[in-house]
Amino acid sequence: MAKSFGNFYTLRDLLEKGHDALAIRWVLIATHYRQPSNFSFAALDAADQSLQRIRDFRLRLGEVSGDGADLRAETEACETAFGESLDDDLNISGALAKVFDFIRDTNKRLDAGEVGIEGTQRALDLLNRLDGVTGLFSPGTGEAAPQAVLDLVEERQKARREKDFARADSIRDSLLEQGWVIEDTPDGARVKPKS
Repeated sequence: MAKSFGNFYTLRDLLEKGHDALAIRWVLIATHYRQPSNFSFAALDAADQSLQRIRDFRLRLGEVSGDGADLRAETEACETAFGESLDDDLNISGALAKVFDFIRDTNKRLDAGEVGIEGTQRALDLLNRLDGVTGLFSPGTGEAAPQAVLDLVEERQKARREKDFARADSIRDSLLEQGWVIEDTPDGARVKPKS
């Protein structure tokens, strides 16, 4: 391994190339400590996708209003399984898998409209506690869109209602250039940072 061979990167190199620090952290801790770590850009891309899935989940939880399941049993089971995996010779891969099982199952319940505000708060609290252990489940930096971006999203929605699709597409492309992605959901448009 040598920097002159092009197979050696410092953390600074990766950050300067625009890679997310949390994705780098994910790649470095997701391998069992007894196994050799084989860093690759494919692993970094996969880590980015995993982090985006967590951030999208947090956004969905924040959009819930009303009554529904409180997710007490589900969050407790996830936290217990997470802890048991870590207790099993620090099996971080197994622990992360338990969290993604929870996210998948909760997303299905969110799709069905079965989760209430109490449940979403429990899920967010769980992610915050797990973040205290791994540093991987935080909401991310700068997730709240600035007012100028929100104004453009509203302008795009207005253009879509007026069937001015060329203008709506132009606004979407402009936001994408600024680093924001618009997702059209049954509950309206959602804007999030480009991953």
